[in-house]
Amino acid sequence: MKVDRALIIRGKDVPLSVEYAEGCAKSCEEHGLPYEFIDAVYMAPGQAAYDSVGAKIKHNWGFNNGNAGCHASMIKCWDRIIELDKTCLILEHDALVCGDTTTIDIPDDAVVTFGFRIGTGQTYKPISKIKTLTRIQKSVGAHAYAITPKTAKWLIHDARVVGLTCGVDRWLMMGPRSGLPLYVADPPQAVCWVRKSSMGHKEQKNTGRSFGVTSPHNNAECANLPSWKQGLSHK
Repeated sequence: MKVDRALIIRGKDVPLSVEYAEGCAKSCEEHGLPYEFIDAVYMAPGQAAYDSVGAKIKHNWGFNNGNAGCHASMIKCWDRIIELDKTCLILEHDALVCGDTTTIDIPDDAVVTFGFRIGTGQTYKPISKIKTLTRIQKSVGAHAYAITPKTAKWLIHDARVVGLTCGVDRWLMMGPRSGLPLYVADPPQAVCWVRKSSMGHKEQKNTGRSFGVTSPHNNAECANLPSWKQGLSHK
């Protein structure tokens, strides 16, 4: 089942998140990808964020408000995928689509990331349309990934019946601890453009101080994907 549309997560009352999400939406439009916005669970106390989407915590792994809100927002996206009964590309607000994301079938019972992180002074352009899905052991960040409705149902059951044991990045990307195989669209067709965190923008009362992820760090496996390296450039 190919990607039907993007689900863009945004904090609708957070100006910086809205700004990023508008850029994400524009990139979808530029590449012919329909999209809709998903209102983020934003800066709720950690347990309250999970409670808002009916998630069960199997044990507290020391999650913070930002991580809990991100995970809860992902659960809202999984619900939407089940409702639509369509495969979707889930995009965090700071992601950008760089190419055609609709040309390859997404397998059931798997997670497909569509690209990695870039920082200031870097640009990325896919060298071609997707040729294959390449199995990888881990990635960094759940900023641009696609799942099918069957996979979404599995994830929802895990979240609400089995119970969560770690945050969404570790569950889907860093390991991944879910046990679901992880693939990358090869060549990648999206990026996360790492900038000032919108969580910091809200928490710091618009002082401009950054909080959270400030580095475009990718693990070595990501960075060494040949098609990624060929499409990455520095200004």
